[in-house]
Amino acid sequence: MEWIGYGDDNTMTFFARAKQRKLASYIYQIRDTKGNLVEGFDRVGQTMMTFYKALLGEQNTIRQIITQEVVNQGPTLSKEQQVHMGNEFTDLEIKEAIFSIPNTKSPGHDGFSGGFFKTTWQKISPLICSAITRWHRLINGNRKPKGKYSEQSSFGQDQMYQGMHSSHGC
Repeated sequence: MEWIGYGDDNTMTFFARAKQRKLASYIYQIRDTKGNLVEGFDRVGQTMMTFYKALLGEQNTIRQIITQEVVNQGPTLSKEQQVHMGNEFTDLEIKEAIFSIPNTKSPGHDGFSGGFFKTTWQKISPLICSAITRWHRLINGNRKPKGKYSEQSSFGQDQMYQGMHSSHGC
């Protein structure tokens, strides 16, 4: 514990301890899928690569074209449903979505958990709702939907859409 007294000073003791901790985090030996003990940094790394390639599979770079005939075999959205899905979210829907996130859920990439947003909702709600509305307009070509559905929400209580794609090729 001698190095604690030196704090973060650029001392030989500090760097020796840092190197010791780094070396302690390496895996020097591992058992392969057949139970054989594998030793050595390079061989352990190769064994891990082999294991995870078998677990996750190889990357498929050959993509096949999906035809409309295949798409039509599954559930589809009508034109009315498609228009309705493009409608902006209401502030209440945004709040309900945020408040449905468990407080203990892992934080997102911004580092904030659902509990943070709920606790600070009174102060941050205008910013959050505005950001989501701007994002929605951006992905919809900066336009509000037109037609008889434009005043309805995208999360209409009277309809829940099970389909994931358009029946009209849009």
